[in-house]
Amino acid sequence: MTIKPIRDLILVRRLESQSASIIENPNPKPEPYGIVLRVGPAVRHIATGEKVYFNRYSGIELESNGETLLLLSEPEILGYYTP
Repeated sequence: MTIKPIRDLILVRRLESQSASIIENPNPKPEPYGIVLRVGPAVRHIATGEKVYFNRYSGIELESNGETLLLLSEPEILGYYTP
């Protein structure tokens, strides 16, 4: 299934943390950054392939091809950088 965002929506794959933790956490918090997979037609400042930062619990989680993706609106993006 292909998800195509509309309006100012952005489809993001959450990136995994690279840091190792000494203490096992049974309820880890989701990482607040990811990579943009697709953007809607009204998105002005974000492009596909950029890494973005957002609030930990922003957006809507979607399941596509066994992968969990996040659908955010453009105002939910706090910042970005191009890899």
